[in-house]
Amino acid sequence: MIIVIFQPLAAEQRFNECSRKGAAIAFKDPATGIEFILIKGGCFEMGDLFGDGDPDEKPLHRVCLDDFYLSKTETTQEQWQAITGSNPSKHPTGDNYPVDAVTKWGVDKYIKQLNAQSGGGFRLPTEAEWEYACRAGGQKLRFGTHNDKIAGDTANMEGEEDGYVNSAPVGSYPPNPLGLYDMSGNVSEWTSDWFDREYYTDSPVNNPRGADAKTARYFVRRGAWYNKKRYLRCYIRNWRDPGFRLVDLGFRLARDCQ
Repeated sequence: MIIVIFQPLAAEQRFNECSRKGAAIAFKDPATGIEFILIKGGCFEMGDLFGDGDPDEKPLHRVCLDDFYLSKTETTQEQWQAITGSNPSKHPTGDNYPVDAVTKWGVDKYIKQLNAQSGGGFRLPTEAEWEYACRAGGQKLRFGTHNDKIAGDTANMEGEEDGYVNSAPVGSYPPNPLGLYDMSGNVSEWTSDWFDREYYTDSPVNNPRGADAKTARYFVRRGAWYNKKRYLRCYIRNWRDPGFRLVDLGFRLARDCQ
């Protein structure tokens, strides 16, 4: 007699929901022209990979994510204006530059308006999704560039003669291996996670959504055009009040499988 014991599939072996449904590997939102790429889910070690991080980047911990979509670029001023009819950006301005000086509240309002026009589902990425995508599917990488290196020809950053005094038009540098642009440098980006410095110590493994609302701050991810190399790592964390505005602060959109 042969006894077959069925065990639950490991997270790496689970069917990815978008892939199982035959979802498109990329699509464009008709209201804004924002292009999205399917990020196939999986498991990775999140946090300070190389021992060069800050205390809130520890401990290194396992995270498993479902499939999700992420926009190829930071949301541009043109894409913002297509929904709101206004442009909060400070400097520089132009259709293909990332929208900047946007508050978390302003981004939430933008997403609400966009969802009303486009059928819903758009949101900010979580911290875990953002880092996973920056690291090209959770690989052991420091930077969100095409070659895991930071220089004047790979990212818009401080101290490099790249021709840009402030932010650069989106897509001015090569994309990372997943086809995502400006995951290091250019502007910092809001995420959906509430600020909690100790969240990594008890973060759930599957699809962590961030801490409960313990403070009036949200996490933002990676450095901007005026930051040096250290602040452009995929796993660095920062936080801002939701009403905070800076010329280096923008966002990109995520979407669940529909």
